Amino acid sequence: VQAELRGTRLGSISKNTLFTAPLEHTHTSLLNAYPQIEHLELARNFLTTTLDVKIYEHAIYAIWCAQHSDVCYYMTHDGYIFAPAPYDPAYVRWYSTLPTDPIRANIGGAYIQNMTAIVDGLRSIPIHIDSVTLSDDMKELRIDTGPWYVLVSTDVPAVDTLRYVTAGVSSTTLKSA
Repeated sequence: VQAELRGTRLGSISKNTLFTAPLEHTHTSLLNAYPQIEHLELARNFLTTTLDVKIYEHAIYAIWCAQHSDVCYYMTHDGYIFAPAPYDPAYVRWYSTLPTDPIRANIGGAYIQNMTAIVDGLRSIPIHIDSVTLSDDMKELRIDTGPWYVLVSTDVPAVDTLRYVTAGVSSTTLKSA
């Protein structure tokens, strides 16, 4: 924000005053510079003669990684990739083919809501999930739990998938990976 307020406008008017601060330009510049910002609010506060800045970051849902690689990124619940991510066991790792420049990409398209609903539902059973691998055509989801895995179609509604998986988990016919 401070960098945006340096300098002058129209040659002689300082940008570093409450009245002349370029809020729209600052807003756009910050969003472009920091993809982890979901949205932000800039407001002039004439009572305290300050510029109020509120930044809201994207909530991390999972870590999305390139298949067979250590290159990973943070992902939101709706599939938005917004920043490089180190390995962090607190988040489920999703694997698939990544675009060349994944920052600001939306992975999974229409399938992502069904996929995240399946993973969220499995967590509620509760099942510990190590990783999730999505096929290149986004039609198949492999959910690894450590001792076994679940292979599901992304075309099947999440509620049906969870019903089948819950029945499988409670049966004695479940086979290890």
